[in-house]
Amino acid sequence: MEQALRTDAPETLAAAMHPLWTAAIEHHRRGDTGGAIALYQRYLKSNPQDPAAWLNLGAALRRTRRLDAALVCYQRVLRLRPLDAGVWSNLGKLWMDLEQHEQSLRSHRRALELAPGRFGLRVNYAMALREAGRFEEAEGLIQECLGQEPGRADLVWERALL
Repeated sequence: MEQALRTDAPETLAAAMHPLWTAAIEHHRRGDTGGAIALYQRYLKSNPQDPAAWLNLGAALRRTRRLDAALVCYQRVLRLRPLDAGVWSNLGKLWMDLEQHEQSLRSHRRALELAPGRFGLRVNYAMALREAGRFEEAEGLIQECLGQEPGRADLVWERALL
């Protein structure tokens, strides 16, 4: 549940008029990750303070397994928007990809501190707990989530993995 392709932030609404931004989003949506990366990078040369562009570039780099580069992007977003729970959750998933489980759990906990009611963040935290080998905690959280949304496929899958 990677958060990317954000278009709700005020700076992104202004960026929507920029042809490189528009092209990057279009390539990203079509699945042309390489093309999207190149366009985000060109866009960011003239708009280095756009957190949504850094977030989308990070997501695209993560998808292509360029994890160190994705980490730099997510850290840049956090400098621009340190209270963005979605970015903290994305960072937690990236730390999980890098098998840095304690870092992942810290990032997911921070996301939940910032937005305790966001269901998806709890699911992401449960996955991080499972990856870190903290199965009982993960199972408890998955059961809690299933109580809210019974039969949800990703939760049933997580429970099966546990």
